[in-house]
Amino acid sequence: MVNEEGLEKLRNTNAWIQFLNDKGEQVAAYYTPQKLQTVYSPVEIVQMYKYKEIDAETTVFAGEAHEFSYFVGVKDRGIGRYVLSYNYVHILKYFNIILLLFLTVDIIIALVIGLLFGKRLTTPLNTLIEGIQQLRERRFKKMSIPKGVYEDVFHNMNELSVKLDQYEKERDQLDQMREEWISNVSHDMKTPLASIHGYTELMKDNATELTPQELYEFTSIINRQSVYMKNLLDDLNLTMRLRNQRLPLHFEDVDIVGFIREMTIELLNDSQFGDRQVEFEANVDKAMHKVDKNLLKRAIFNFIYNALVHNDENVVVKIQIDDIHLQSEHHTQITIADNGRGIPSKDLDQVLNATIEVRILPVNMGPA
Repeated sequence: MVNEEGLEKLRNTNAWIQFLNDKGEQVAAYYTPQKLQTVYSPVEIVQMYKYKEIDAETTVFAGEAHEFSYFVGVKDRGIGRYVLSYNYVHILKYFNIILLLFLTVDIIIALVIGLLFGKRLTTPLNTLIEGIQQLRERRFKKMSIPKGVYEDVFHNMNELSVKLDQYEKERDQLDQMREEWISNVSHDMKTPLASIHGYTELMKDNATELTPQELYEFTSIINRQSVYMKNLLDDLNLTMRLRNQRLPLHFEDVDIVGFIREMTIELLNDSQFGDRQVEFEANVDKAMHKVDKNLLKRAIFNFIYNALVHNDENVVVKIQIDDIHLQSEHHTQITIADNGRGIPSKDLDQVLNATIEVRILPVNMGPA
């Protein structure tokens, strides 16, 4: 009934085995102790399985194989056997209780985690909503950036707030500059208007008494004042177009030397500045550049007119053109200098302001 391999295992584990038929009689046995009985009643079989041990060192195990029952005894103090009895009804009852308790604890844990996670999600969202409301109300305030999934969103919101604040300040500054500019132009228009009005009244009241020379002088003054007023309005329009980036530039190849030389001649042919000292010096024969002739002419005349108008009649204005090298490249440098009294220190901060008052820059273009 037991092969050689099984017998070898019994010997190695210091065990024995006894086979019984359905009547409780021994039909085979291997390595069983001599005092082991060979016939068992049903009650003795149950007692043998549940309680009985051969000696203090032997533990007995029971089982069934085919039509036989068997006892296996192992002589080893380190081996023990426990018999577990249970009731299916009680087990099912306790299982239901444990399952219900587990589900309850699981729901409570899920609710706590949901509340904590929801609070962590909604708190930054509420802060973002408040920040958007502040932007709508033009209150540009930086928000503290939290760590986590909303970090990039808060960072972008702060950048947007900074840019909007910058745009708002620039717009306010432009509005203020525009108001100051209009106020200055209105103020400066009063002088030529008063002059034109005075001379026209004089000519109207004394039309028959004025000599041709006087009429020529009066009309020349009126013409100059009207041209001056036209320049004021043109410069206002030019400044606004520059500010709004709506001024198209018309570039063309121009010889800077010849262009400025012609401008100097044109200036000296003007009766208003014909007797003034304007010197032209070019240290290069020709300098070709792509420029907008009209805007360049306005800018250069602006400097020259400033030097002539804001100094006495003895001022010397020098226009010089040089070829210079910057970073291994050829550049043309235009220098306009005078020996006059210069710009008052209180006005130096505004010298690059394109909307500077006309009493500083009469043709209303900054030297930028």
